[in-house]
Amino acid sequence: MSGKTVLITGGNRGIGLEFVKHYVQQQYKVFATSRTPYAQVQELAAIIPISQHLQLDTGDESSIDALPSKLKSLGVESIDLLINNAGMLYSDNLGDNKLREMAIQQFTVNTLGPLLTTRAVLDYLKPGSKVVNITSRMGSIEDNGSGKYYGYRMSKTALNMATKGLAIDLKPKGISVGAIHPGFVQTGMTSGNGDITAHDSVALMVQVVEKLGESNSGKFFGRDGTVIPY
Repeated sequence: MSGKTVLITGGNRGIGLEFVKHYVQQQYKVFATSRTPYAQVQELAAIIPISQHLQLDTGDESSIDALPSKLKSLGVESIDLLINNAGMLYSDNLGDNKLREMAIQQFTVNTLGPLLTTRAVLDYLKPGSKVVNITSRMGSIEDNGSGKYYGYRMSKTALNMATKGLAIDLKPKGISVGAIHPGFVQTGMTSGNGDITAHDSVALMVQVVEKLGESNSGKFFGRDGTVIPY
């Protein structure tokens, strides 16, 4: 047994579900969240018991604020790895009359969600713990060559900044923080489009997670470990 504990947000489908499968196989104690109740996340329920599931809406601050007490009630004492995976995507552009609303919603879930979730579980993180934010290359200002997707791009750029800030603030506690771009992954978020499966993407990302530490904390990585410009 590894004796380690991992908390994965958005663990009921796509990339999150593959992270759950991987760490269960690695004999971690896996706690996973979803917005919907345990009875409605059948794929996840087939992997972990209800005692390792937490209902969490990362777009709702009150839901995040309730997370520490839920972890305590489930007997969690510490978290070795937090994977902030939950996110959302709108394919917005300048022609959308609800551009503002879509941008705010994506910022709330994709940026503030991981930041507030990390803050909520700080007391469970210890020296040697790691925080991983699943981001996107679409959040790289230097790499943007196609425009559009304003809300998603801006939310991930802001998440990258939050990652850097967290790395600095948590360094004295011995906690490492990294942002990882999974690639264009075939999931429900991308309507099944992409150049890699969620399983294969996660197989690469877990190697990046393994190598994350004090020397490279605060970096923005591709799924293969290469550093992406902010």
